[in-house]
Amino acid sequence: MPALEDSCRRRDPRGCSGRWTARRSDQIVACLTELEHEYVTAVDDDGELKFLPVVSERARANMNQIAARKTRPPKQKTQPLAQLRAWWKVSAILTSKVATDVITSLLDHARAAAAAIRARVAAVVDVALAAVDVTATVFVMNDGGCFHRRHLLASTPAATSPSSCAAAAAPPAWTR
Repeated sequence: MPALEDSCRRRDPRGCSGRWTARRSDQIVACLTELEHEYVTAVDDDGELKFLPVVSERARANMNQIAARKTRPPKQKTQPLAQLRAWWKVSAILTSKVATDVITSLLDHARAAAAAIRARVAAVVDVALAAVDVTATVFVMNDGGCFHRRHLLASTPAATSPSSCAAAAAPPAWTR
């Protein structure tokens, strides 16, 4: 990574972080200052201070997370797939030094390959059933701090019957 860091410094003397990171960290510091002031001056119904006048490390860590969330830039709006494909095609044409008909031909070949793959997968995998199986499975942390899968449909009362236990032990239906 030293080579990458070195090349970033050549383009930007402050490093890879650039102005955006500096601006964001300034925003976080300003938000954190406001949060700390609210914390120190917070009073309960009786008019007495809710917390100690000094911010603890644990409270400061929580405030750092809150400040980071508050200053996070908004997510980009989703765009329709057709619009994205058109933008990608125009971008490929403008940025590459390849003829337009070559890029169009590559896109046509990619679409044909994707259709062939979808057709082959559809014959083997029941996509709707796989989607149900995936959405019904969640990861849960147990008491030891380890993650394990938990099938939501298996935790319903109907799943406690002997027939459902055998079904739960079988491989997922979408692979049959």
